[in-house]
Amino acid sequence: RMVHVLFVGRMKPILDNMIGQLEAKGHTGFGTTDDADAERELMEKPEGTYDAVWFGPPIPQDVQAKLSAIATKKGMATASLRCCCPSEVTQFVADVAAMKGK
Repeated sequence: RMVHVLFVGRMKPILDNMIGQLEAKGHTGFGTTDDADAERELMEKPEGTYDAVWFGPPIPQDVQAKLSAIATKKGMATASLRCCCPSEVTQFVADVAAMKGK
């Protein structure tokens, strides 16, 4: 099973571009949302929908903390990256896959 990651960010074109690059490498199962909708997305989706939540800039620290707490309760990994470099994101996806045994 592929790793499913929810990308939380305010720059949808950047997120879409990043996901496009990951999908080109054969990764699938990504969702994107902004921080306004992320809480609802995390609460409403059944457990196991996402393996991890990734926070892109410029999501405020307090918002990340609140969303991370929800994600952690649901057994998801979380990461907060300072940049949207595909290499960093690819590494995160690989780390989650290893952690989840996928």
